[in-house]
Amino acid sequence: MVMDRSKLAHFKRDNTEICRKITATPVDIIDGIDSDIRDRLADHHIRSTQNLATANPLMSFVETPYGAYQIMEWVAQAQLCCSVGPDKLIRL
Repeated sequence: MVMDRSKLAHFKRDNTEICRKITATPVDIIDGIDSDIRDRLADHHIRSTQNLATANPLMSFVETPYGAYQIMEWVAQAQLCCSVGPDKLIRL
């Protein structure tokens, strides 16, 4: 094999098997987020609960038309979703 004999074998390659196992949970699962809010959050690069869970609530408050307490509630729900999973979040 050419790759085994060349220096290219030492470079990093993407592991496509891992990418198949990873899924992103849409923000629609969060109570209080509808399709209009989802689209507005997507304008600010928040497209999944994982993104929302790590978002800075104060920056989101400044950048979006939503209230600080509402954003903090969404971030808390997203963090809960990431911790317990979407199936358990729905049951809660």
